[in-house]
Amino acid sequence: MGWLSRLSDLFVKGLSENDHALVANYLDEPGRFLFYQMDLVDQQHTLKVARYLLREVAFRRGVDTERLIQAALLHDSGKVRGDMKKCHRVIVGFLRRFAPEIRKRLSRRDRSRPLRYACYVDLVHPKRGAYMALSLGIDPTVAELIQKHHAPLGANLSPEFHYLKIADEQV
Repeated sequence: MGWLSRLSDLFVKGLSENDHALVANYLDEPGRFLFYQMDLVDQQHTLKVARYLLREVAFRRGVDTERLIQAALLHDSGKVRGDMKKCHRVIVGFLRRFAPEIRKRLSRRDRSRPLRYACYVDLVHPKRGAYMALSLGIDPTVAELIQKHHAPLGANLSPEFHYLKIADEQV
């Protein structure tokens, strides 16, 4: 389901008033800056992740809902508007899921090679997003969730990480 939902995000025309309200409710000015510098497709995806989490885990004991939703809204902030063309998003998404080693080999920090650059951005976006978040004064716990959202599930990770990773894969 996740890949189909991501594919449908490519055709979204804009955010609704409810989308903007959710962003304003959970993110302060630096957080909103990070959110709105993402491509619309990434904004739409992060909103779906945040809403999924609000429905599924918001009131579970031991979960820091505030930070979890902030991380959900910002987890793809390392993908900046203009980094990837739509056609490259489809290819990179396929490679991430089915041929991650090929994506890694193609990855180059070279904007003159758009597909290679898209692979690079996809590969580094968690670390890049966390760096940007910390640079703007976002809570370090939120930045850590951003940085680790593609890491493998493990026993010593927070419940917030676990829920964010699963939600990101589901929607």
